[in-house]
Amino acid sequence: MRNLIIIAIVLFSLLFLYLGFYTSPKDYGEKEIFVVESGDGIFDISRKLEEKELVSCRYLFAAYVILRGERRDLKTGIYDMHSGMSISQVTEKLVAGKVKEDFITIVEGWNLNDIAKYLEEKG
Repeated sequence: MRNLIIIAIVLFSLLFLYLGFYTSPKDYGEKEIFVVESGDGIFDISRKLEEKELVSCRYLFAAYVILRGERRDLKTGIYDMHSGMSISQVTEKLVAGKVKEDFITIVEGWNLNDIAKYLEEKG
């Protein structure tokens, strides 16, 4: 009987971890800008992700990244995220460095002042 209880607890724990790591908690919501700054560690990043409701549990995210050995592979940058992303999807994006991209168009005939003004307007 005792072994059956232990097996049930282990299976329940594995199911909990699988659901936390690989499934999305809800449908993709609107895009959310998420910034990883230089010097941010795993616990800073996980706290900010939880505050923006991009992950449901910061400790689960941190454990996932640490267990995968990707703690030092998270890249700085500005990211487009969705509140419905799973922990594995968030991690994949941060490790790959899939930062938010903005496109600019430089019109033929512009001089440096025109380009500078345009870039300033784009931020």
